[in-house]
This record gives sequence, C-alpha cells and structure tokens, in this order.
Amino acid sequence: MPASRRLVFVSHAVGSQDNYATLWLCSRLAAAGYEVWSDLTRLIGGELFWNDIQDAIRNHAAKVVFLASRASVTRDGFLNEVSLAHGTERSAGLPDFMIPCRLDDLEHNDLPAQLHRRNTIDFSEGWQVGLAKLLTKLEKDGVPRKAEGRYDELSTWSKEFLGVERELSRTTEKLYSSWVPLRELPASIRIHRRNPGHSTARQSWNWPVVPFGSQLLLSFAAAHELTDAPGSQPLVLAKDVSLDVFQESGDPALLAKLSKHDISSILVDLVQQAWDRFCEQRGLVPFELASGRKCWYLPLPSSGIERYPFVDMHGKTRKKAVIGRSDKYEVYWHLAVQANVVLGPAPRLGMSLHVIFTSDGKTPLTSPKRMHRLRRGFCKNWWQWQWRDLLLVFLARCARQEPTFSLPLGANPSVQVAGRPTVFEAPVTSPEGVHATPALDEPLEADDLEVDWVDAESDAPADQPGNGGSGDG
Repeated sequence: MPASRRLVFVSHAVGSQDNYATLWLCSRLAAAGYEVWSDLTRLIGGELFWNDIQDAIRNHAAKVVFLASRASVTRDGFLNEVSLAHGTERSAGLPDFMIPCRLDDLEHNDLPAQLHRRNTIDFSEGWQVGLAKLLTKLEKDGVPRKAEGRYDELSTWSKEFLGVERELSRTTEKLYSSWVPLRELPASIRIHRRNPGHSTARQSWNWPVVPFGSQLLLSFAAAHELTDAPGSQPLVLAKDVSLDVFQESGDPALLAKLSKHDISSILVDLVQQAWDRFCEQRGLVPFELASGRKCWYLPLPSSGIERYPFVDMHGKTRKKAVIGRSDKYEVYWHLAVQANVVLGPAPRLGMSLHVIFTSDGKTPLTSPKRMHRLRRGFCKNWWQWQWRDLLLVFLARCARQEPTFSLPLGANPSVQVAGRPTVFEAPVTSPEGVHATPALDEPLEADDLEVDWVDAESDAPADQPGNGGSGDG
C-alpha cells in the first residue's frame, strides 16, 4: 500500500436511514485506528485537507467502502463515487480498492455494474458481523492504521460532533431512577427439614420458600408457620442462620457446594415470591412477558376508572389513573409493573414499566400483533416524566400513602420497601436539554394510529374530587 494512501473512504446514501449505519461504522473503524472519511463525520482524526471528494478518492484513499442499500443505489452521489473509485482502481493498479457492503435486502443483481464481480460483505444480518469481516479484510490488505491513540481522537471528535462540552455546565441536576430501595431485610433465614410427602412447588406453600435437595426447605418463615396443605405434617427447624453469615457462606454444614451466585439466587427468589404474593393480595393480575417474567396490572374496578392520589417529584399532590380507555378502538390500557429484585450494596426493586391492553378491562388481548400495534400507538411519544408519574402513582397505591410498605416473608418477618424511587444528583447538567410541556400529560398519537383520549388526570388536592374523564397518560 503506497504510504500516501491511508484513508478509508466510506460512501453511502446521504440523507437516508443509512446515516445511522455510517456513523456507527466510522466510529468503530476510527476506534480500531483507521483514518476515516465520510461526509457525516468530517472528520475523525483531523484529516481537514481531504475536503475534496475527488482528491480524497484519487490520491489518499487506501480503500473505498460502499454501503450499498436500496436507497444508495438510486443516488447520483453514490453512483458517481462508484465510478470515480472504479477508474482510480484501474489507473493506479489498486487491487480490491472497492469494498461493497450490503446494509439491507438489496439483491446482488441490483448493485452497480462496477461492484458486481466483488465479494460483498453482508451487514444485513448484524452490523457487528459485517464489521468483523471488514476489519479482517482491511488488516489482511495492509491498510495503515495507528495502533494507539485513536480512542482519544474518537472521543474528541464525538464531543465536538455531539456538542457535549459546549452544553454541559457545572450545575447540579436531579436524576430520577426506577430503583425502589429495599430496607430492613430479616436478620436471619431458616433451614427446615421437610418430609418426603411435602410439596416441592413454591406456590403450594403459604409463605415464600425455596426447596433445596431432597430434604431441605429455605424460608424466612418459622417452621410452625409453614404449611403446604391443611393437616400436613409439620416441618422441623434444622438451623437458624444469620443473614450476614448466609450471604457469606450459605452454611456449608447443611448446604454444601453453594456458590455466591446460588446464595444470591435463593434470597432473590424469596423476595421475588413475596412481591408476587403482595401484588396478588392487592388485587393485581399477572401477565407473562415474552421473557417468561411476570408483570402485574390492575384490572378495571367495578366502579370504573379511578384516579389515585400521589405526590409528584416537585412535591405537588395530584391524581392520576393507571388505566385508560379508547372508545374508538374499544380497548382499555393498563399500566403493568415488573419488579426485578437486586440484592447487594444497594438492595432494591428495579421497576420496569409495560402497558397491556384488554377489551373488557380484565382479560389481555390474545393477539400479540394487535397488542404490539396498540402499544406503539399509545406509548410512542410518552415522555420519561409521564412514565415516572405512572410509577409514582403505582407505588403510592402500594404504600397507601405511607413512606414504606411491607412484603411479608412469614407471619412476622418482612422486607420493607420504600414508597418512592431513589433520586440521584449529578454534578453537571445540560442547560439546553429537552423539556416537555406539562400541557401534554396524555399519550400522543403514533403516525399510524389515531387515538381519541380524554384526560384522566386532575391536579386537585387528594381530598377533593377529580375533574372527570376516562383516559390517562
């Protein structure tokens, strides 16, 4: 490779969806040490003298990478660069100077004629797969690159391109999380011996349990509190283990070969069961996600859609519903909450919010396709603070306006859950950040789904009636 040719020139369809792939690819190539040029990056690494495309391809490019797609093969700029690179390849005697990369389902026969007889790298099955093949080709052909220092140059370019340093200021900013702290876990866990006739199914027991081996049962509940059926034989307490000791070793005398992961999984399992039982006792209904995990939603009460009082992040008391209705599409939407138990330095429930749809206010729609389309339409333009308010309403209902609520693990032991999520404080902020207007406190329509909404929120104090309505954001 001639010493003057160090540049990897990336050609694509300007102003199309291919821009995203181009930015992604250029940043990865630059991080790998290559000098990259595209009309989007201009430039990573300071190649300022390559402002002329013809000069860049004719005199400085080691390779020209063509991101071929249904869009690019119709653009004059892309086709002109193909022609220019083809002429340069022949006149300068540069083998494999042109590298076509397919971004979508473009047929091979639809490639420009100059690219027909070349091995095309396929990015359509995964950009990371195509990148690996492209990097292998560049290395094999000896394209020059810097072994070190490109990460700093890429970081500098990224900050400049995204305007990061210009917009950040040394002003504190609150960051609202979906982490709900767990407090006051029980001081000890019990290891019980069970009889062969006892059930190994967790749901058969009246308190959270984790069967272990053929004879043991772990629980925070005492032996006399546990039963799997009326009149069943009582359990026998084998050992009461301090929670700190159990988290460290699991008590090797009875529970041999337990890894740290196993110990953590047992404790998470017990708390997760307590959460599921709590939701069921509060009248919530489970919905199984594609991952197999459960989220819980409130069915439509017999009295109709209700708005619950909550205190927002600004300390203002408001009312909001977690159920809405679209008369046009004859469906109800329900906020559904998935809680992921995390134990460790910061024990918490990590809350993930979902929306499910019912036709009768109780039973989820059976068509996944319709559910997905409705979800896109109802939630496409919801702002983060809208989701946050919904989470606050849900937690306020769980805690019944108290600072905390309990997840029972037995007749007495329980784990305390905070009634509000954790709030962090950042030392910097963006003064030009995007701020939603409070007037848009209901879902906005998607492009392909019109929804007739009636606002179901009231800013009236919690002890006053709301303003009426049947839908909410």
